[in-house]
Amino acid sequence: MEMNPRRVFSIVVAVVLVVALMLSMTSIFENCDAGEVMVIQSPISGELTWHTTPGVKWQGFGKVTDYQRRSQLWFSSKPDQGKKEDESLRIRFNDGGHAQISGGISWEMPLDTEHLTVLHTKFGSAKAIEHQLVRPMVEKAVYMTGPLMSSTESYASRRNDLLRFIEDQVKYPRP
Repeated sequence: MEMNPRRVFSIVVAVVLVVALMLSMTSIFENCDAGEVMVIQSPISGELTWHTTPGVKWQGFGKVTDYQRRSQLWFSSKPDQGKKEDESLRIRFNDGGHAQISGGISWEMPLDTEHLTVLHTKFGSAKAIEHQLVRPMVEKAVYMTGPLMSSTESYASRRNDLLRFIEDQVKYPRP
């Protein structure tokens, strides 16, 4: 078989096209896992397309941002819960007593596009949602709950009330 310049050029072009196609495959399709919510921003129009079901989705060279459907925020002094450093929350009671509260809270992303778009445009990432929305909400709930009882009541007769009041403040925030 004779290797003329035209044939060599055709082979080189074919190899380059195959390599370019292989490299661009990661920007054409994206896989959405079952535990994720994914948004793809179109590179041309900027339109946001939300995917809440698992499977392979059309990316079309757009920017992909993944969010976990459910996440856990730890505010704990224990090194096996969250980060190694102490992230417990300080609470002050109506008698001037102080304490540190450790725990965790599970939170979930909404699945409707209206709320997803609001969160994505305001925060842009799951980490930002956790640090700029969820954690401050928990901190505020703990801060607002402390004055509802004395430090003695918080560890004795009203311990369950303290936890219920904090949970209520997180679920139903007041302005």
